[in-house]
Amino acid sequence: MKEGNIMAYNDYLAGRVRRILHQKHVEWTESASFGQLSFKVDNQFIFAVKGDQLELRLSPEAVHIALDRREHTPVDPRSRRMKGFVIVDPAEFDIPNELEMWIDFVLIDNLDYYMEPSPAAVPSASVNSHERCHC
Repeated sequence: MKEGNIMAYNDYLAGRVRRILHQKHVEWTESASFGQLSFKVDNQFIFAVKGDQLELRLSPEAVHIALDRREHTPVDPRSRRMKGFVIVDPAEFDIPNELEMWIDFVLIDNLDYYMEPSPAAVPSASVNSHERCHC
């Protein structure tokens, strides 16, 4: 999985992501750089496969919801926290339908037109984003 000092993205995970996007009739582009595979929808960076993890770009409200689950952490390259990005560990999407749920979550958060979300598209149904974030 390592290429020199750069962690390569997981091809199997990238394939799973592609299948889900294809099943949802989402048009996307992807690009590989810095050891990660980035996915864009409507020319917006939405998420990346980075090693065995997903890196999600989320609104401040959605970050609060995602961080409510203990297996995720904010992206923190070189001790500088990047606002709006969350890393999802493999344990959070190895369960059936969990990867689809995370993809629905990030698409709904980032795209105005996204249709057909799965019923479990919010990681923590008990958390209301309006209650958690007063942005």
